[in-house]
Parts: sequence; structure tokens; C-alpha cells
Amino acid sequence: MEEYIEYKVVIFTSIPYAFGFLGFLTRLFFIRLKVTTQVLVQKLRKWIDEASIKILPQGPIGKAMTYCINQWPKLIRCFDDGRLALDNNVIENKIRPRALGRKNYLFAGSHDAAQRIAMMYSMFATCSLHDVNPRDWLTYVIENIQDTKMSELDKLLPQNFGGV
Repeated sequence: MEEYIEYKVVIFTSIPYAFGFLGFLTRLFFIRLKVTTQVLVQKLRKWIDEASIKILPQGPIGKAMTYCINQWPKLIRCFDDGRLALDNNVIENKIRPRALGRKNYLFAGSHDAAQRIAMMYSMFATCSLHDVNPRDWLTYVIENIQDTKMSELDKLLPQNFGGV
């Protein structure tokens, strides 16, 4: 059985609240998939409800607690469905290589060239997201764009490419 940390507020300053809040969040990240997570989440909510009335609502910790209370339904959703992640690290790691290309836009030579580079990065990122070979897709687009109606151009997007 998981042991629980009891948070007793002795001094009514924001520092103990901050450490208590961070302590709860740290525990949630490390034991999210365990059964005891539900108990910790309930204790966190109870602690926030009790502590939030004892601190200044306009202070940084008060604002953080108010934000947490307002976002509570979204926060606990990841504990109801194990497929949902508590963070978005997977997506962040996927887009990082493309985000690094943004610096290249500064040296594109002109605003129009930077826009073209950004569009290509976006298209190649979409190819990567949908497991489409960018070279095959681009070859297909170049070969078929003349015969495609304006109203059907979306069929040439990487997510709609079937590897024909």
C-alpha cells in the first residue's frame, strides 16, 4: 500500500503552500497509474479547497490554486481513462525537429521565401505524422495537381495520400 504524505499547514504564508502543492504534483506524476492515485487526487482537491481560503487569492499560489480548481474536470479526466497522458511530452518531442526549423525562416532571404519554407516544413511534418514517405507524396502531388479540380485539392494532402 502506498504511504501518504499528510500536509499540515502551520504557517500561513505562501511558501509552505507552494511546497505542499509541488509535493502533491510530484507524487501524481510518479504514481499516476497506481490505484492509490485516485485517493491522492481526492486528497489534493480537499487540500486545495481547505488551503485556498487561507491565502491571498491574488498571490501567485492563490492564482495557481484557483486555476487548478477551475481546470479540475480536465485534470481528473486523465485518471478516468488510462489512455490519456498527464502531459503532452510525446507531441512535444514529435514537433521539436520541425520547430527547430523556425530559426531558418529568419535567413530565408525574404518574407515570401520564409512562408514557402514554413509551408514545406508543415507538409513534411504532416507526412511524418501520417507515416507517409515525403518523396512519394511530393512526386504524386506534382504528377496529379494539374488534373485536380480546385475544390478537390484537399485530396492531395499528405493525410489523404494512399501511397498510390
